[in-house]
Amino acid sequence: MQEVKSRVQAENEQRILLEVFNRKLTSRSQIASASGINKATVSALVADLLAAGLLRERGQGQSTQLGGRRPTLLTINWDLGYVVSVGWGKTTLDLLFARLNGAVLTTAQFPISGMAATAVLELIVAQIAAYPRHQRLLGIVVAVPAVVDRERSVATGFPGLAALDPVGALATRFRVPVSLHAAADLAAIYVRDFQRRGAGEDLVCLSTTDAVAAGIIIGGELYTGYRHTAGAVGTLARPRGAAAGRTGGTTNRSGEASARPGGTADASGEASARPGGTADASGEVLARPGRAANQPGEGCPGPLVGQPVTSELALRQAVAQSLGDGPYTTAAIAQLATARNPVVTALVGDFCRGLAAVIFNLATVLGPARIVVNSPLVAAMPRLLGELRNLLPTAIRTTVTLTAVTGVDHCELLGGCSVMAHALLGVADNRLAMGATVAQDTQ
Repeated sequence: MQEVKSRVQAENEQRILLEVFNRKLTSRSQIASASGINKATVSALVADLLAAGLLRERGQGQSTQLGGRRPTLLTINWDLGYVVSVGWGKTTLDLLFARLNGAVLTTAQFPISGMAATAVLELIVAQIAAYPRHQRLLGIVVAVPAVVDRERSVATGFPGLAALDPVGALATRFRVPVSLHAAADLAAIYVRDFQRRGAGEDLVCLSTTDAVAAGIIIGGELYTGYRHTAGAVGTLARPRGAAAGRTGGTTNRSGEASARPGGTADASGEASARPGGTADASGEVLARPGRAANQPGEGCPGPLVGQPVTSELALRQAVAQSLGDGPYTTAAIAQLATARNPVVTALVGDFCRGLAAVIFNLATVLGPARIVVNSPLVAAMPRLLGELRNLLPTAIRTTVTLTAVTGVDHCELLGGCSVMAHALLGVADNRLAMGATVAQDTQ
């Protein structure tokens, strides 16, 4: 009986925290009305949460039309502590320190190209340890551009990290909860929790920075698949032995096909179109004059192999290989493309065709209400979103909303803040309305 009572009490506390978090400022009577918990129980549990430091009283609300005493308002104690989100990328390390609601306290970025994974982990530890401790560290989230088995805290497809245990090392050093996540999954959580998409909406967030991958939200919940590989959508099939690119194409340092004005591989690994021929959204080459694509009677070319879709990292590397004088930033590539540099225009075109092929597959297989592109290049060049739409068949353009993440840096790391806030408050099965628009009582 005591166990049942404790479970019910814990569930009621979670419901109260959820109400206060999402309402920002509310009263005990409003909590009772919204949650269905009787007023006496709400008052008792609020007293416990105030004593634990999770809630704080803040001013008084308006009295009812019948008059009476003005109610005391409650808010989450945003000064309870902070969380750290770590973006462990292939070329940069990003750290974001934030309150529980995702209000950013500070950020930092470090180049890590060529650094050993052990050295990167030491850098993470040093930066977290050096942060001023006027508040308490509550938890750490690590985001990587790889497939992550969260149950075992193992990342695959990310050289150097597989031999480490960053979760164990950070948890031992700082004595707080630590979790490891695929960066694309956290970007999708950002869209869901910070941009307030419908609680039951099906959406996909397609990230392109270090690798092309998707975070999938089904019925409001993150879906990763049986082996946690559902978001690994950045490799499309081509027949074994088929050319990975046209004459003049190159392979960049990441192993992905890159573009030159003479030709490249599109997202399916087939040759991209020369003047007079175009690639459709599925990545197949449409017929050029005098030639039919996929002619009847052609034999099966053999087993299929994977062809990576060009990420923005691969795009930057391809630009540097083609133009020299690198490295090139996203802003520099956007400027060159806007100036219609022929090499960069060709590279960006192949980048868009690859993304369109992935979007086509996601739309036809999952049928989400919305696909959100998380791409710094698309954010810097909004017209690319229109080009992506134009590459898709009409049936998809009219049934799936295609948008882009804009006006925010580090959306993956903010998604990590949401994951940790849900875990710390024990409301994993509910949605917290994240964001800095809260009743702050400290600066």
